[in-house]
Amino acid sequence: MREWMNGGWVVLCVLVWSSGVLGQQGLRQVFIQGDGSNLPNLFHIHAQQQQVETQIQTTKMYYGLYLGCVGNFNLGDEVLADIALRMFTESFTSRGISLALSRFNPHGPHAENVNYEYRISLRSVHFVILGGGSIWGSEYSLIIKEALRRGTPVFAFGTGWDDYTRLLNMDTINKVLDGTFWLSLDTKPWMVELGQAVKFGGLRGPLTRNIAVAGNSKDIKLGDFDVIGDAGMLAMDLFEPDSRLNGDQDLNSWVVANKERYVVVNWAYLNLIYGGLAANDSNNDKKLDLIRSVALVVNSMVRVGYRVLFVPFEMKDISAVDTEIINALNIVAAQYKDVNYTGAVYSIRYVPDIETTLYLFKQARFSICFRLHAAVFSASVGTPFLALGYRSKIFDFVQTLQLREHALNTDAAKDVDALVQKIEFVRRLDRQEFESKCELARETFRNNYRTKIREFLSAIQDKYEKRVIKSASYAPNYIG
Repeated sequence: MREWMNGGWVVLCVLVWSSGVLGQQGLRQVFIQGDGSNLPNLFHIHAQQQQVETQIQTTKMYYGLYLGCVGNFNLGDEVLADIALRMFTESFTSRGISLALSRFNPHGPHAENVNYEYRISLRSVHFVILGGGSIWGSEYSLIIKEALRRGTPVFAFGTGWDDYTRLLNMDTINKVLDGTFWLSLDTKPWMVELGQAVKFGGLRGPLTRNIAVAGNSKDIKLGDFDVIGDAGMLAMDLFEPDSRLNGDQDLNSWVVANKERYVVVNWAYLNLIYGGLAANDSNNDKKLDLIRSVALVVNSMVRVGYRVLFVPFEMKDISAVDTEIINALNIVAAQYKDVNYTGAVYSIRYVPDIETTLYLFKQARFSICFRLHAAVFSASVGTPFLALGYRSKIFDFVQTLQLREHALNTDAAKDVDALVQKIEFVRRLDRQEFESKCELARETFRNNYRTKIREFLSAIQDKYEKRVIKSASYAPNYIG
């Protein structure tokens, strides 16, 4: 193994977060500050209810339904929902239209007993947003089918597909990304329904586009699906990196002391990965190989002077760092008597808000990212990253940045030398050049989304011009 050398919005409802699972720093403390006007992961309220009711009575009002993986306390998914709200609000208010956006997640904590056809009534909404994240799949088909039946417009907000079954090998993925091979899948009803319903917006990347086209090859032309990128890249447009770090004095002191020499590592509890087994398999030896490899890399970085900061995106990520990486580091430390992890490795014990997360990534030398949106946010602030390609969505994203070399299949990352080689590549990048490349991509994505949203608003105005709701009426909020 080699080692490194030194060197004005209207929203009808707010999601209430539980604070019981965070110990000393609960979600209420982490996510809710002041009067709530700067909440990064919740839908914001910028008016009292009386003001809201007055505005509903005096302006045009549109109701929308956002579909996505919300309500599961995942930072990336919540931020995507907030970005959608902000971007749609910006476009709607520029035309003097108010917007109320409700949310639904069929995988939410209370969704298992839901009768979707009864609960998801689209009578009260003017349009549906198929949200960011990897939700191009069958679990949303009942809602989309109802939208098709009612003629409700559907907008794809950079929606992605992911290879949950892990059927694709890297050779196939690379051929699809190169445009030299098209996947041929058995057409399933949900594919056709999504393809027929989504007439506006665009998809996350070329792999998703391939699946969308493959499932609708008889009815859909290739040009009917545009790639507009991952909306998470626009986080820097909408959120200001915050050096106050949630008021966490210990974290602030550590970051100040280790500025420009720390590496952000995002580790996740996920087991459904390339080179791993199913989540219910107790003897996941292949993931254990990846854990050992990452632990050896962290050990090596500490030995040559780097500092390592573990940043979670879900609460489960914290326990995964403890039970997987930290345990492995203790085993490695027994072999390397000259390494001291005290003060060199810091694991955040709560999920930071998006402003704090962006600041932590921006100040880092580089990042090693398990979760997709850790890599997305790292790119958003211009910090070089290595994405652990645990499923196809990682490669779907990096291709849109023309940064495929920044992803390493987790099956290959089990080889510590392969992992070190990739990190060495990322470590030696010209930071300014990387930032410029990411900013260019962000500008492209920004123009894509703004153009698509303007086109969508024009279309729904034409559709509802004579019957836009002008008085308060019930708009549901389906958090799941």
